[in-house]
Amino acid sequence: MIQRSRLVVPLLITLSLWATQATSVRVTVARANVRESASESATVLTQVRYGDVLEVRGEEGDWYKVAAPVGAMRIEGYLSKRVAAVVSGNSANANAGAPAPVPIKVPGIAMAADAGGKTTWLQAVATRVVPMPGAVNALADVTADGLAAALAGRTALPSGTSAEVSWLWVAPRAASPVLAARAPTFFASYRDAAGVTTADLTPAIVRLPRAGSDWSLVGMTRRPADAANSADADWTISVELRDERVKTTVRATGASVMDVRLSAPLAPGDYALVLRPAFARKYAGRDVLGTDGIGLVFSYVWPFTIR
Repeated sequence: MIQRSRLVVPLLITLSLWATQATSVRVTVARANVRESASESATVLTQVRYGDVLEVRGEEGDWYKVAAPVGAMRIEGYLSKRVAAVVSGNSANANAGAPAPVPIKVPGIAMAADAGGKTTWLQAVATRVVPMPGAVNALADVTADGLAAALAGRTALPSGTSAEVSWLWVAPRAASPVLAARAPTFFASYRDAAGVTTADLTPAIVRLPRAGSDWSLVGMTRRPADAANSADADWTISVELRDERVKTTVRATGASVMDVRLSAPLAPGDYALVLRPAFARKYAGRDVLGTDGIGLVFSYVWPFTIR
């Protein structure tokens, strides 16, 4: 009897732990990397797309161990919980709201603000890029219900190359630094940013309209529904991107080292220093919506607040 109880207790513990885990998750960003191990620096095994449902085979910290399709095969890899929502299971990581923003150091990029003689180094916050069907003309037209569905991975993408989708970049609302002046100056260094031609980039300041209590809107663009999967270099993103940009003057002080000065004091609100293409050139849709190369430029913002 004693031996039987010794066997039953570990079995009950195992079943209890399994019941708390997700059994499948849905991808909630345009494109997401499945990596070899639970680390942002690990090798990318494959990419998955918005709305894909993946079987979960385990959890490790902030990562799901998933079975991802590669052709007719399935491989095991790791998917960040930041880009997935639980479809079934009872995991506490069901993405009911925005995840707590974690300050990120993006290798090769440094941003700072100088206000009232005090320098504040800005911390990066990761964005998500999600779809809303149809032609959304401006960030002000984004609905709370539509955004909630998109963030949960529940937006049904229309089929056909002529069907339009508005792709939105959104960021979880962060406890961003409050600057002590209405007309701060800014410093941007990105000469060591990986995977991009830094001479093609320029810093910019955008206003971050609120989208409910958890999210801020960063920017948007309208493209055909299949653009996220297209290998064609058909996005003139510097022309098609719609954001609430603030007028500034940018002056180079070195190779990809810039001073940014405002043309007028900022009104109270939430803003971010970002990187944007400096020239009208075309990029592949899958690269813009990804997290590498030019996608890296859109994957992070450096927020701050003006009171």
